[in-house]
Amino acid sequence: MGEDISLNKLKQKRKSLSDRYEELSKVIMAKALDDEDASEEKDESDLTEKRIKECEDTIKRIEAKLAKDADDNSDADIDEDDEVEEEKSKSKKKSFNVVKSIGSGLNPAYSLGYKLVSNALIKQVGNYNGAKEIKKAFGASYAETIIKDLTTTSTPVVAQDYNSAAFVELRRAKSPFRRHANVMPMTEGNMTIPRQYDGAMAVWFGESQPYTNSQINIDNINLVWKKLGAFTYTTRELLMYSAINIGEKIVDDLIKQMDVYEGLAYATNATVSATQPIGLPGMVTSENVVPSKGVDFASVWATLNTAIAKIRGNNIYDKVVWFMAVETEFFLRSLLNSFGIPVFANMMDEGHIFGIPYESTALIPSNLPNTATTPTDTVAPVYLLAPDYFVIADAGSFNVEQTTQGSFITGTGTQINTFGQDLVAWKSSTRLDTALTLDNALVQILGDGWAFSNTASLIANVQTPSTSKSGASGTGQGS
Repeated sequence: MGEDISLNKLKQKRKSLSDRYEELSKVIMAKALDDEDASEEKDESDLTEKRIKECEDTIKRIEAKLAKDADDNSDADIDEDDEVEEEKSKSKKKSFNVVKSIGSGLNPAYSLGYKLVSNALIKQVGNYNGAKEIKKAFGASYAETIIKDLTTTSTPVVAQDYNSAAFVELRRAKSPFRRHANVMPMTEGNMTIPRQYDGAMAVWFGESQPYTNSQINIDNINLVWKKLGAFTYTTRELLMYSAINIGEKIVDDLIKQMDVYEGLAYATNATVSATQPIGLPGMVTSENVVPSKGVDFASVWATLNTAIAKIRGNNIYDKVVWFMAVETEFFLRSLLNSFGIPVFANMMDEGHIFGIPYESTALIPSNLPNTATTPTDTVAPVYLLAPDYFVIADAGSFNVEQTTQGSFITGTGTQINTFGQDLVAWKSSTRLDTALTLDNALVQILGDGWAFSNTASLIANVQTPSTSKSGASGTGQGS
């Protein structure tokens, strides 16, 4: 008798919790559709659902015990799994009628009704992020059932669940220059750095002889912003109906591409320009260029040490860094000394060459001409830089903007009306300049033949577009 009383109390408690769970589900649904924060309600909903489950587990145990005591298992024991399957079967009917009752053990949130869920899903057409909120409120399996019911063979109401974590990004070249530079803020868009280029002289002289006159000499290094920008656009429909957060991918792509193209200027720009910052090839002076002595181990060893001697001979005792093409890195790794030992590979595995850290990047080419008259395009330059004197003056203006207004002209000269054609445009920009504040803080090796293959700067690993089709149900595509 006492167990009957306990069972009744538990069922009353379950009903009370179920009512509260239903209220919370309505609030969560409303906030999800209005893009409002429902974290507090979700936390309470999860706790309430857990307590409902605990009540139901206890009810099952008491009912099973009572049935056993009464030796009437066949009548008293309710196969809950059958009830669930029966309810699912009912839900698969393409009806928008509100579910009036729920069976024991089913999620109480289902009482919100098929019509409410369906309308909510339709409102979230193509927006999987919105559909995820519905799944949280109503349970994944039930939501998936509704999605399938509302999906024809050609037009899914909710886009398929792409695994955004498995999104295959474009592989870009590594740009190592900025992290080895002396980055200075250029808040006014221009900056002047005073530099001592000569100093007072000391001389030996005899008694009563006059001092030789000399003085310190100072000049200025002037930096003025150069603007790097990127622009792209897409349709509003792509943003609305894409199965992934395409807007986030676009912004991320712009940011990464800006970094790569900034690095490309540092790796290749050899001329002074009003629109581009000068790069390492244009900073090195003719006195600091070291020709390669050959491609065998002994010649390469001597050439690298010549470069080190050159920069140390220029009174540069600060930290220095090697920069080279990827092709050159693996060329060095392949060299064996007379005993068959890969000396460079062993050093590079430890992150250095002769104790000096190195960076390799596909932005540095390995196909520069070796002579002006009859070039064979076999030179892979290697730079030895004291980074404290490689200044990047950053105006601190990096930004990404989005608009649906105005118009623009494409690279082919076509006028595009952003608002009139339902397009969304993004642009990113930054302003900076570079300088080598000490002329002899950079040495360049002309590594003739120091590469497995001669290639130009590689910006990114661009792929051939895939034309494969899916044979999955509901996509409307055949294999």
